[in-house]
Amino acid sequence: MTAIRFALEKSIFEPGDERLIKAIHVSQLEKKKKTYFLCLSVSKDKSGFISTVKKLDKDNYKKKRTWGLQDLKMVDGKDGKRDTADLDLQFEKVYKWVASTPMERNMFIANLWMLCSQHLHRQRPQFVNIPAEFLDGGTKTADTRAALSPVSELSVEADSYQALTSQEEQDLLKMMSEHETAVSNAEAFAEQLNRELSGLDGANIQSIMASEQQVAALMSVIQRAVDEISAVEERLEQYDHALVAVRQSLKEMGREKSKMEVTQRNHHELLQTLDSMLPDLSTRDRQVLSDPDLTTTVGLREACQAAQSLLRLSSTSVDGNLQQMAAVAEQKKLFEKLKARFSQAVYRQMNNFFVHMGNDGAPPVDSLQLPSHSSQHLKLQPYSELMHWTKAVDNRGYEALKTVYGQSLSKRYEREIRALFAEARGRVGAFRKDSMDSPSGSTATLSRMSGQLRQLQAKPTAAQQGAVLLGMDRDAWTNLDSSDRLKFDDVLEQLLKGLEPSCLEEQNFCVSFFRLGVDMSQSQNSSQLDSLSEGGIGRQDEVRSLMKELFGALETELNSFLAQHERIDSFCVMHILVRLSEHVSSTQDSGSFLHQTLAAALVASKQNLDRLMRAQIDSVHACPPPKRSKCGVLPFVSNFQELAAIAESVFRESSRRADLDRWYGRLIRAVIDQVSVTGQQHQKTPLEVVQMENFHHLHALLMRLKLAGLESEKREVKQKYNEALKAYVTRYFGQPLIKLNQFFGGVQSKVAQGVREAEMGYQHAFSKQELRKVIKEYPGKEVKKGLDTLYKKVEKHLCEEENLLQVVWRAMQEEFIMQYKSIEEMIQRCYPGAMITLEFTIDDLLRFFSEIARSH
Repeated sequence: MTAIRFALEKSIFEPGDERLIKAIHVSQLEKKKKTYFLCLSVSKDKSGFISTVKKLDKDNYKKKRTWGLQDLKMVDGKDGKRDTADLDLQFEKVYKWVASTPMERNMFIANLWMLCSQHLHRQRPQFVNIPAEFLDGGTKTADTRAALSPVSELSVEADSYQALTSQEEQDLLKMMSEHETAVSNAEAFAEQLNRELSGLDGANIQSIMASEQQVAALMSVIQRAVDEISAVEERLEQYDHALVAVRQSLKEMGREKSKMEVTQRNHHELLQTLDSMLPDLSTRDRQVLSDPDLTTTVGLREACQAAQSLLRLSSTSVDGNLQQMAAVAEQKKLFEKLKARFSQAVYRQMNNFFVHMGNDGAPPVDSLQLPSHSSQHLKLQPYSELMHWTKAVDNRGYEALKTVYGQSLSKRYEREIRALFAEARGRVGAFRKDSMDSPSGSTATLSRMSGQLRQLQAKPTAAQQGAVLLGMDRDAWTNLDSSDRLKFDDVLEQLLKGLEPSCLEEQNFCVSFFRLGVDMSQSQNSSQLDSLSEGGIGRQDEVRSLMKELFGALETELNSFLAQHERIDSFCVMHILVRLSEHVSSTQDSGSFLHQTLAAALVASKQNLDRLMRAQIDSVHACPPPKRSKCGVLPFVSNFQELAAIAESVFRESSRRADLDRWYGRLIRAVIDQVSVTGQQHQKTPLEVVQMENFHHLHALLMRLKLAGLESEKREVKQKYNEALKAYVTRYFGQPLIKLNQFFGGVQSKVAQGVREAEMGYQHAFSKQELRKVIKEYPGKEVKKGLDTLYKKVEKHLCEEENLLQVVWRAMQEEFIMQYKSIEEMIQRCYPGAMITLEFTIDDLLRFFSEIARSH
């Protein structure tokens, strides 16, 4: 086994920098004919491995599989009470082995246990069904060690074995080359080596005896060193006794130092308590607070410093038990008196400022821009610290000052806002005047408009929309062209732009100056006041409340301005909706008062647009049928083009496009439905003509407008137009060769009864003679005369506006030709070889239709 082990070491493990610990013969339990070497090895980095090696031929081995020691989960000895050669190792699965002898199995288990104990410190495998004496490392009794002697020898062998180095190998070969019997006679070589070893031992002993005097001298030196060490130890012991007294003294000094530190800390805390109990102001601060000068820069700065000092000292917390002391109560009373006196002075000063600012005359407005109040804000800015102090100390006075500011400045803003909107009305008033002075704006036109509205039975909401309704005649619409509406749109855009800077400027100033939304009761000193953010709980409500008071006239004037121009022209609501939507979405502060005001106006404009569109739909349903003999294109059909053109010019690139598209669908649906209703109500024009002309006009209009989202409606209108055209042709063209059609109708009945078509000439009622009689009743002259009468009827029904006469006439021509071909085909099938034909040809028909069309 030693030779095998040596071969395995050289060929398998040394090339991989591993050292073989143990190798045993094993075979698999289910394949006992196949044998392997189960090997235990260690690498240079102290990692353990378990490998299976197979012998290929005499001196060749191959490693089949290797597992890391850390992958081993369990070692099962199968039976812990008796010796057995079975051994199970569990890695990713269980491998069952059978060793050549139980002793080899036990030796392998012992080496495996020792290797796991040395290299695996956390996750050791579980050893089951193995006697404990094989796992104790040979530390039991003598009987146990005897039983484990193979294991112990194995351990020694495994630990002591070490392969020869290359230098040792060279030395061994050199020594063997010097002795001729080293290879041929090993025993003689061994005896010679023993004799040489004995000689070397004797030489060593003689050398030791020769150095006896030197050893004695060395022992003498060692003895003297021991004596010196003893003397040093005695001296150290004396020092130790002396240090005991010093140690006691140091302990006493430490206790005294601790007492002194406690006393000093108590004195310091007592001084701090006294300072907090009786804080005091300087004499200068008391003078400033009693009689402040708030009109000069120096006096204002001193007043702010004194006020902050008073706020800081008065907010110093004092224990509840100490507050009953007379000195503390007197000091607090003094502070409250100074607060009240200084607060009154601040109130008088700020009240006068606010009142004067409100009474100042507003500058003349010559542009659509609300005047800026930055100069007034700069004058008030130095007093902002006093306003913050007032909010922290005297909330009642603070609220009163804020009310005075709102009431005073609101008067000035009201004058400026009214002047601004007056300027805006003046700029758009020119086109309103022009509209009213134009011929269409005359009294007669207004009277005609009122009459049409009464005919439409318009609702109050529709009457308020400037009489711009789909169901009305175009002459009754408000006389405003696109340039007028663009002028209003431009004025509205400038007006909205002119409001934002001043409103945001005033809001930012109020938030900073009055500290709106900041709870001053939570901070009572200047450092905390400076660190508070501008926002806070309730800020939005407080800001809106003050801004609503300042700009109370803005919402009223804006709504009045918008409503006035909606009454002039209902389509203005489209411009209003788009402009308000743009400004609401682009406002810098979404929580500002201006944003809320514009958002409210935007909601109202959206409702007004919905009312306008509902009024348009109502006007379509209420539109009466025209009284003229020819119905023609209905007003709500022709007017839709104008409405769509105006709407598209406004909403083309707007974010509110979806609102318009939604109403487009409802408007077109109402127009489609009402065309059929009006066609049924008209007394002089056939329903098919009304549908054909109006659907043709509407389809052409939708094709030109190219409105997204109306593709299905466009297809429906096209389909309804084709159906109306076909129905009209079927109804009024009918069967011009009626007797021929009746004759061949009877022929078809006979064929259906079973009579063959080739035998139809033998039927008495359908003989060739009868057919010739019927054909003679339709000479070419009579056919042309009937067609001429039909053309006049069609011309009487159709209006010239849509120019559909030629389209209808061509459809009737195609219908006649189709009937002609059907009759000719029946003649050829039922009367073959009879040489019977109609007295006119298709070319004659084409000539008849062409001559009639040209003659009219």
